[in-house]
Amino acid sequence: MEYFLHIDTSAETCTVALSANGIPRTHRLNTDARSQAANINNMIAGVLAEEKITMSELSGVAVCAGPGSYTGLRVSMATAKAICYVNDLPLFAQNKLTLMAHQAINQHSEYDIYIAVLIAREQEYFVAVYNRDLTEQTTPVHMSEADLPKLLNSDKNILIVGNIHQQTVNSLAGSEIRILPVEILDLESWSKYTYNQFKCNESVNLASAEPFYLKQVYTHNSKKNS
Repeated sequence: MEYFLHIDTSAETCTVALSANGIPRTHRLNTDARSQAANINNMIAGVLAEEKITMSELSGVAVCAGPGSYTGLRVSMATAKAICYVNDLPLFAQNKLTLMAHQAINQHSEYDIYIAVLIAREQEYFVAVYNRDLTEQTTPVHMSEADLPKLLNSDKNILIVGNIHQQTVNSLAGSEIRILPVEILDLESWSKYTYNQFKCNESVNLASAEPFYLKQVYTHNSKKNS
């Protein structure tokens, strides 16, 4: 049995799950973003105990490496890398936009184009575009709300998947596009994606792995203009 630990602290809800041979077994959720760092180890211990296995019996760790909350991404990546280092396990650093598109394709395979979107901040999004075989048509990027309609092609059957501001939905109301809301990753799809990566030896370099931030940290210049 190939067991995989899944960790996602990229958003408000923290998810820790365990899968076996591509099938979800158990999971824990924490909806308090401020307590993710404090609770994540207990959540991991909980799913392992429920399945009655130890970390040494894992075949790998899958971490949702972003985009998302800066603090959350650092928590999940540091935790996942520590577990992999100590137990000599492969790490699967996964882009959340790709995971959402994979989920949408599994659930609604009839579309030509899948646009995965995540709210970055007011009037800003993380976006990637895929076709139905999960090939990137547009590399994951950080873009403004005003630029989102430029990705729409009236000749294609499009599904938008993810979380999106209501005003953005209203701006797209005139187009024949379905929107599939996703706040928390579907464990069945995530488990299958991870197991396929494992079978294809698609782990990342543990030493150099880092979160997918996609945008720069905003800083304030304290110097006054002369």
